[in-house]
Amino acid sequence: WDGSTGVIKNIDEHQVPDIAYMGLYDFWDWEGHTAVSLNIAGDNYFTDAERVFQLAVHEGFHHVGQNGWKSHSGKRGTVFPLDSLPRLYRRSLFDSLNKYFQSSGQDASALKQASYWYNKWKTEYPDEALNSTDGYEGTARYVEYLANNVAILGCNVSEADLLKATQNMVEATYMKSFVDSSAFSLDGE
Repeated sequence: WDGSTGVIKNIDEHQVPDIAYMGLYDFWDWEGHTAVSLNIAGDNYFTDAERVFQLAVHEGFHHVGQNGWKSHSGKRGTVFPLDSLPRLYRRSLFDSLNKYFQSSGQDASALKQASYWYNKWKTEYPDEALNSTDGYEGTARYVEYLANNVAILGCNVSEADLLKATQNMVEATYMKSFVDSSAFSLDGE
């Protein structure tokens, strides 16, 4: 599928580089355009078109939309031994941000609370804050959710309906994953 023209066409297998078969996805040049290949055969998670589309949008946003974003040196993951206090700060930050998002931006106190917890976390645990993948992964996940809802609801969806659908999706899928999480690791999305 050519995103600039909307045309779908088959390409010969010899036009696809070997690297495109080596992982779940890869980006490569095809006729002067960036192409993405998805190699999902045998993967039990990607069983429907919606999940495949979400993967393409998510990884595509990393590759194209976040191109040029400044990244911090460090590693992806939680520093061990695990300290419970930064987990509490981050959890409070996420809960406050979700409260603000679910209020459609009307609960200013929730945003102030999120700012408080974020500043506490980055001040008291600066190395951890630099290692976090929240900015990269959280943004890509949000774009993935928005794109999914536009694909379902259509390009003429109102801002209000898109917001409501995305709020429902975040609550049903993303925030649900935090309910039983005791570690709340830094490398989660």
